[in-house]
Amino acid sequence: MGVLRALCGAAVLAAAPWASLAEAAQTFNLGDPQAVVQLLGDEGFRAKLDHDDRDRPVITSGIGGMIFTIRFHNCDAQKNCTDLLFSALFDTENGFSLTKLNEWNREVLMGRGYTDKDCDPAADHYILIHADHSKAQSLEELLV
Repeated sequence: MGVLRALCGAAVLAAAPWASLAEAAQTFNLGDPQAVVQLLGDEGFRAKLDHDDRDRPVITSGIGGMIFTIRFHNCDAQKNCTDLLFSALFDTENGFSLTKLNEWNREVLMGRGYTDKDCDPAADHYILIHADHSKAQSLEELLV
């Protein structure tokens, strides 16, 4: 598992306790941007739904110095989206090494690691949405 993915997943899942196993097992529609905002809010994240310049839904959130966006694609009337792009930016004091980024890019099938203009690490992960996943599976797929 890549370093950035491990950091992101550990931070998010540690902050997301489930009220009950029954709640975690409920089917959840990850392709509904408003439902994702609600899910993140239920787990203690601030989440803001907006739209990009092509009027596609975009959620902005963050945790512990990490800012992330969720960009929805292939939507029907801004719902029933079939895929999304999760992007995370980590604000670091000393930047991030190319060795670590190359490790991430070698190990992750559907994602990429790169640095911003300040050499802070960033990561993208493309997700194909499965309509029959539980809340727990959806949150794990989205954030791990």
